[in-house]
Parts: sequence; structure tokens; C-alpha cells
Amino acid sequence: SKFHGESGYQVPLELLVNGSFSKVTFEEPDHWELEKGTLNQTELANGKVVGERGAVTLEQKFSKPIASKTKLIVKATRTDSSSNPIFFKAIWDNGSHSERIHPTIGQVELIVPDGKTMTGIQFNTRANLGVSEVSLREYTGVLKTLTQKRKSLAAAQKKL
Repeated sequence: SKFHGESGYQVPLELLVNGSFSKVTFEEPDHWELEKGTLNQTELANGKVVGERGAVTLEQKFSKPIASKTKLIVKATRTDSSSNPIFFKAIWDNGSHSERIHPTIGQVELIVPDGKTMTGIQFNTRANLGVSEVSLREYTGVLKTLTQKRKSLAAAQKKL
């Protein structure tokens, strides 16, 4: 079932698999590859990605690359109250781009560069700082709607 928000707005499909880290096989979250570090298994059993004595890097490769010029929203949720940012790396077919998500905001916009496709994503945690959920969705009409509302509001005010 698709989730409909206000005024029938459809939430775009989640592009990550197991972004809540709830499914775990052989001490790693399903569909994620541990690129670096050691996962705290006690935390992982509770759906939290926390490094054991150091940082961890988890990577997910997409079964289908994301097209160039696609607007995306990357979200990450902290397991702790740290104000340190959560780092992620968008992996292109050629190169990559590192970005940080501030926990107070919890998300960041990303556009796949012209001439490149996005083939995967990495999330990095610092030692003892965890992530409980990550999300990657296409960025669709929410802002457009706001812009249109502003425009129609401005037009209405001109008429007054």
C-alpha cells in the first residue's frame, strides 16, 4: 500500500533496502556491505549501526543506477544525542561526492551530476556514534507545491 500524505501527495519510493538495519544476517545488515570497521553486535541487534572501538563505513550498491540530474533527499537518524554530523558518500559511476547531514536537520538534498549516474551510497559513523535509520528518496513535488502556493498568494495579494 502506498502512503498518501496531505492532499493525496504520494511519498516517493524508498531507494534503499533495509535502511532501518533491522534485517541482519551473519553480523551485517542485509543489503549492506561493511567497508570498514567492526559493528557493535549488541547495538545491531536493536537496529542500530554503531562502530566497535572506531568508525564504521557501510555501503549499499544499487541494483539499478539512479539517472543523472535526479534530485534526491538523503536522510539519516542518530541513535544518540550527539550533535556531530553523519557523513555519507554518494558513489557515482565515475567518482564520488561526500556530504554531511546535521542531526538537527536530519536530511540533505543531493542532485546526481549531469553525465553521471549514482551507483551506490556509503554511510560513515564515528566511534560510539550510531545511526538507526537511513533513507534515500527521489525529491519530488513538495517544494514545487510550496513555490506554487507562494506564487498564487503573491498573485492574490496583488489583486487586493
